[in-house]
Amino acid sequence: MAYKRISPQPVVEGGTGAQTFTSNSLIVGNGTSALSALGAATNGQIPIGSTSATPSLSTLSAGANMTITNGPGSITLASSTPASACSFFAWKKNASQSVSHGSTAVVTFDTIDINNGSVFASNVFTAPATALYYVAAQISAYDTVSAGDAIAFYKNGVQLSYSSNAQSTSALYFANSTALIVSLSAGNTIDIRYLNQTASGSASIGNSTSFYITYFMGYKLT
Repeated sequence: MAYKRISPQPVVEGGTGAQTFTSNSLIVGNGTSALSALGAATNGQIPIGSTSATPSLSTLSAGANMTITNGPGSITLASSTPASACSFFAWKKNASQSVSHGSTAVVTFDTIDINNGSVFASNVFTAPATALYYVAAQISAYDTVSAGDAIAFYKNGVQLSYSSNAQSTSALYFANSTALIVSLSAGNTIDIRYLNQTASGSASIGNSTSFYITYFMGYKLT
């Protein structure tokens, strides 16, 4: 008995049901019908399933704070820092700062340990985006004649808060701290200032080698 060759060979007889497939294409089953081709994948493409439907070739989508790099036969995932994120920590490590009585001065900082987003420079924090921020500071000093001081946050050069120590008639070491949550628009600035309220003499804002630590810190909340 002679058999007639059928081309293409049907799937029910062990064939593919097709004569040709695209070069480098991914093949998927199709029941008793001819196998189907997804096409040749480009860099980073993989088959993405869909319930009761043929998968499709697609690349992965990057979520928040992620980057995806597609290469020949490779997909590289990496985390990224949000552009709007920020945190900073600055402190006096070396030189102290003298403030005469009755004077208010922007506190200076010679060491910056954290500056995520490059938001702190020249003793000033600049908000990178409109959001809520937490800022805190501690100013440690020595009054040479009598003790009386206050510290305050200034927003765009205008006083925003005020924290005062008790008055004393004798020379005294002290540390005054303050913190707040503040709503800032992009580009708004915050600095910390010291007011020497003594009747005479001067105050010396200390560094880590002579007094308690003097620092200024903050970070974005939302």
